Amino acid sequence: SNSLNKAAANYVCDGVDDDVQINAALTVAALTAGRVVLSEGTFNISNPIIFPASNLILEGCGYPTYINGAGLADNEHCIQMDALQFCVVRTLRLSTPAGGGTTRHCIYCNDMVASFTIEGIYIDSSDADGIRIEGDGAPNVYIRDCFILNCDGKGIYFNLDPAAGGWDIRITGNYIYSSGGHL
Repeated sequence: SNSLNKAAANYVCDGVDDDVQINAALTVAALTAGRVVLSEGTFNISNPIIFPASNLILEGCGYPTYINGAGLADNEHCIQMDALQFCVVRTLRLSTPAGGGTTRHCIYCNDMVASFTIEGIYIDSSDADGIRIEGDGAPNVYIRDCFILNCDGKGIYFNLDPAAGGWDIRITGNYIYSSGGHL
């Protein structure tokens, strides 16, 4: 709603429940293995942004593209992917308010998320982990060039089933500061 370039957008958020428009855009993009580009501005969400399919890209314009997860409930996360592959999240700023005592990760991936990339993400606070990956495996995962601050939990956390195998994780060029744990 506060973008300088609203006229060029296919979807315009109003600053309240912006997850509705972002999730709708991802659903349409999933029909063509496409991408959703968020302009600069603040996106206030009250429900998670959920990738509906594989082969999707969600990207912003860097630090000025801010997804504010202050409206999320306990056990809801800013961005969530479950059992998908070939997805990318890049050049966004995310937060869930630190110190709230709830489990709200900024990026949460579960159950054999494969061949995905998280890059150029700025997390300025998280009520739990900044980036959390768990489940059956994580082949071809790249987390690079992220700036992660003020997480109540870990900056980047993996909780993978050791019996599942299928791990190939590359973590490079990340900065994690003032978190409950680093990696």
